[in-house]
Parts: sequence; C-alpha cells; structure tokens
Amino acid sequence: MSTDKVIKFEDSEQYAQITTAIERITKALEADRSTLFLYDKKIDKLVAHVAEGHDGKTIQVDVGQGIAGTAFKMGTVINVEDAYNSSYFEKKHDEGTGYKTKSVIAIPLLSKLHGKPIGVIQALNKHTGRFTPEDEEILEMFASVITMVIEMNIPV
Repeated sequence: MSTDKVIKFEDSEQYAQITTAIERITKALEADRSTLFLYDKKIDKLVAHVAEGHDGKTIQVDVGQGIAGTAFKMGTVINVEDAYNSSYFEKKHDEGTGYKTKSVIAIPLLSKLHGKPIGVIQALNKHTGRFTPEDEEILEMFASVITMVIEMNIPV
C-alpha cells in the first residue's frame, strides 16, 4: 500500500464518514468552518477534499506555504490566535473569497503505515477567541480516526 496513490472518496461511504467527521470537528471546536486537505504527490500540493463554507472551487495549498502547508511540512499542530499577525498566514485566500480569517488551528494527518503526513485538517475562527490546548487534543483524536479511514480507502 502506498500513500502516493490517488485517494478518491466521491460516492463512497468513507467520504460520507469523513464529511460527518469534519462537521463534528467544527461543532466540537466551536469553529466557523473546517477543511480536510489531502496531499497530492503528482502536483506536490495539498488539495481540499471537504471544505465547509466554500463555493466549490478547488482549493490547493503549496506544501510549506500558509498555515495548513506549514503544519503538513513540519508534521506538527499550528495554533494561531491572530492569522493576520502570523508569518505562516497567506491572506490571498481571504482576499479571493471575502472571508475574514481570525484564529486558525491546523493538524497534520500522520500515516500510521508510513510515518509521514498524508494531509491536514484545518479549522477556522473559534467563536470564543483562540483555540485551546483542549481543542488541540480533540483535533488530534479526530485526525487519528480520519487518518485510519483514509488509509483503509487507499488502493493497494
């Protein structure tokens, strides 16, 4: 099994499970929206597969760029209270959509099979200020479950 195979969820039970998990992340973290990015080795980018509150256009993030891309590259949680004061934040996404990002938390999905990141979950704009250490723990739990579902869906 290889994580560089194309992962396709459309019309599958796994896609429905992951979409539900992303919705529950948003609710549990009291966030405005959440996104699941998966790494596409062919284009060397993170591509949004589930993006709440988005108009349906494809969202792509360069590895090592922005908060999600940096969390992926570093393999660690990034928790930012004020996006516009973070050196990781790229405001071009807000400028293109009119959305105003405030607080952000991003966590890489770490493959249990290969020990490397396969994607990122990112949540935006906690309703009550900044994301807490407890929010990080909740997101880590969801990330483990989502990673397991994804890895069971990767073609052999």
